Amino acid sequence: MIATIGGAIPEVVPRTAGLLVPPGDTVALSGALRAVVGDRDLRALLAKGAREVADRLCSWDDTAQRIEEALDAS
Repeated sequence: MIATIGGAIPEVVPRTAGLLVPPGDTVALSGALRAVVGDRDLRALLAKGAREVADRLCSWDDTAQRIEEALDAS
């Protein structure tokens, strides 16, 4: 993943799962794209990191259940 450091993205995308660049920094974006496209090992490392993050996330069903419970409690 290549994304911006703007907003909450840095809080949800760990360095092991993606490259983050400053908003509007086309030089940094270009460098990140070059790195990911040109480096098979980097792509594999980021893919592994993304899978590890995804494995820790709640399922959509669990998320929906939590939201329903929170709404019922209010």
